[in-house]
Amino acid sequence: MRARARRRRDRGFTLVEVLMAFVLSTVGLLGALMLSLSLITGSSFSRHMTEASSLAQSKLEAIESQNLAVNPPADGPVTPSESLDAYGNVVSSSGTISNGTVPTTVFTRSTTWATVANNGTNMRLITVTVSWPDAAGLTHNVVATEERIP
Repeated sequence: MRARARRRRDRGFTLVEVLMAFVLSTVGLLGALMLSLSLITGSSFSRHMTEASSLAQSKLEAIESQNLAVNPPADGPVTPSESLDAYGNVVSSSGTISNGTVPTTVFTRSTTWATVANNGTNMRLITVTVSWPDAAGLTHNVVATEERIP
């Protein structure tokens, strides 16, 4: 009698045990997959935010290095918006850069000048806005401003 009971236990797992192990493994793997997708999305957003901040800062530095005392720009948008890739290369209307490649993300950079009074001195306020669409179609913006004496 004991030999027969021992043989039944030694046969392996039951169907219910196998199905429960499969369900638990699937839930764990799906959780890990969702975590990795969330990390990829966050990493992509952080990369685009850094690239946009760099493009805005480089435009402000380029303006700062110019001598605009002789012919300062009028208030309002200075130039039409520029379409750029992450490295600051101009993207043509066909969607390519000068070497013919298509960038993964196209940033739009616009510059606006305004005159503001600051303690009796007319200061020029430069605003650079860089925007880009994400994979979901939402548009994100980075705005950098700087005041300068004309």
